[in-house]
Amino acid sequence: MGQNSMYLLGDCYLRTNQKENARNAFQYCAYNNSHPKQQQVSRFIYAKLSYELGFQDVALNEMKKYLNDYPNSEYDTEAKEILVNLLANTNNFREALELYESFGTPTTSMRKVYPKILYGRAVEYINDQQLVRADELLDKVLADANAGTIIPYANFWKGEIAYRNGKYDEAIRYLSLYLQSNAPAQGEANPTAAKYNLGYSWLKKENYSKALSYFDQITKTASVTAPALEQDAYVRSADCYFMLKDYAKANAMYDNVINNALAQGDYALFQKAMIAGVKSSADKIKVLNTLTRQYPGSYLVPDVNMEIANTYLEDEKFRDAIPYLNTTLADANAKGLYPQAYLKLGLCYYNTDRNKEALENYQTLIQKYPQSPEADDALDNIKNIYIEEGRPNEYVELMRKNGKSISVSEADSLTYTAAMLKYSNNDCANAIAGFTNYLNQYSNRRLCIRSQLF
Repeated sequence: MGQNSMYLLGDCYLRTNQKENARNAFQYCAYNNSHPKQQQVSRFIYAKLSYELGFQDVALNEMKKYLNDYPNSEYDTEAKEILVNLLANTNNFREALELYESFGTPTTSMRKVYPKILYGRAVEYINDQQLVRADELLDKVLADANAGTIIPYANFWKGEIAYRNGKYDEAIRYLSLYLQSNAPAQGEANPTAAKYNLGYSWLKKENYSKALSYFDQITKTASVTAPALEQDAYVRSADCYFMLKDYAKANAMYDNVINNALAQGDYALFQKAMIAGVKSSADKIKVLNTLTRQYPGSYLVPDVNMEIANTYLEDEKFRDAIPYLNTTLADANAKGLYPQAYLKLGLCYYNTDRNKEALENYQTLIQKYPQSPEADDALDNIKNIYIEEGRPNEYVELMRKNGKSISVSEADSLTYTAAMLKYSNNDCANAIAGFTNYLNQYSNRRLCIRSQLF
């Protein structure tokens, strides 16, 4: 009688739109099993009213239990429809999508919430770095007639994914669509982030004027209290001026970065060195040395040492470059520069008549980094040294030890060239030895007729 009375009372409250009172009455019936059919109906109505009155967690748990305990009931479709909305409202997008896709013919209510589910699940995929899956779901959002206000945010994330994948034209297209919508910020999807990514996209396309137009919209001042994104945008604006050869403007902005103690002060000083180098190699080197003193722990220190060495090399000051190249090779943080350092160190020793040290560095390069482009350059330089010194046989043997195939024709030519070089330099003794060596090895080849010139 108690259950029946509360059931009837709940029905009366429901008919008079007193939903809170109805919910309380049906809650009593939902937990009373005296009348199983009334209990089933009450459980559904209690869960439904909880959903309508904003008790989301209660509604979610109760509706799941109802569907589990009463599969294929007369309320099955409505229960699933409510559950899909509940899962979407509580950000359970994975479950919501699974439930939606398991439903044969989605209801109108389900179809309306479907874009929200797709979008929410796409963002989850993005957070998990599953960009391909996220992109596929965002395409479905954009193709859905019910997407409405979600479209701008789908465009934002489409642009973000395109940028991460290096598809800068796509990034520009989708991010521009987002900005044109004037949609309010929604977490990470906001106008500032869109402009920032647009700036970088144009920067990657080397359209520095376009990139500058977006970075300038973010900030035109340098402040240590500004968010990291704004600080970076300011530095990138300076980079754009640098690439546009407005060195005065770029230099002033880099000074602001340094004077305001922003995080990229070391980078700004490096760029100031590049600007100084436009007019004076000595000034450039001076600024770079200042960087290593002021920022000894900077990630740029290896690049600084290499840049100083390169500057000396450009000025053919080979002895001055050697200490900086050795410093690079002694720096554990500069491993990516080791092949370049070995190659250029060999070049420095070669140009200062220290062939032994040059060969040592070239051979180390070939042994440690045989597949690097620098190794190919080193082989050419080694060949030149051995030919100049009249030791072509040693070069051929070295190449064979390093797994490099030397044909008989190439060995023939090298041996003859080495002897001829001595002859051209009026080094008769070594020329005689060279041609004798050539004749001993290649007397049966057609090229031996060249020895008649001697």
